[in-house]
Amino acid sequence: DNDVERIHRGALDLLEQIGLSEASASCIELVCGAGGRLTDEGRLVFPRGLVEDTIAGAGRNFQLHGQDPKNDLNPWGDNTYFSTAGAAVHMYDAASHEYRESTLKDLYNIARLVDSLDHIDAYSRPVVARDMEDSHALDINTLYTCITGTSKHGATSMSTPKSVRACLDMLHIVAGGEDKWRARPFITQTNCFVVPPMKFATESLDCMEVAVRGGMPIMMVSAGQS
Repeated sequence: DNDVERIHRGALDLLEQIGLSEASASCIELVCGAGGRLTDEGRLVFPRGLVEDTIAGAGRNFQLHGQDPKNDLNPWGDNTYFSTAGAAVHMYDAASHEYRESTLKDLYNIARLVDSLDHIDAYSRPVVARDMEDSHALDINTLYTCITGTSKHGATSMSTPKSVRACLDMLHIVAGGEDKWRARPFITQTNCFVVPPMKFATESLDCMEVAVRGGMPIMMVSAGQS
């Protein structure tokens, strides 16, 4: 317990005394309006009280929705769920014993498999479709495979704010309207918003803002920050 507390205090000290660089203009405005500060060196610092109050006020007992309500998840208390995850760029061919680049068809087939497996509760994109021409096509088609291959809750990353907006447009159509999407958002955006050393990944931060304002859940990839 003492070691856990030391790590917690260390994180609070770093955020309060050093902060993060390369914040977007809207991030600076929001954080400073809540009590944060931008230093002369351009680093956004987060007072200890702001961090602790934000954690205390964070949402709890929320659902992660499936397209089919029977697949809704309640990730709190003692509830435990299993999901695929990752961003592998190769598939292993069991017949030839060789590796090849992963494709959109692989991504779709894995989604169909997950949909039929009772003990995998959610589908986070496990492989990257290497046959897509650019990042925008990758984002759009990856999302499409997630929502056509399974009715379970899905998760995928998005590379630009433009892609996020296009993905939200698609999700509104699938849900039957923006209001229905906001009532039951069934896709999470995975977002690596901080990278070493102690700086924001600005484009990812922009993607997160568009997604949050669009009612999309966010899974923050905190490895870079830790």
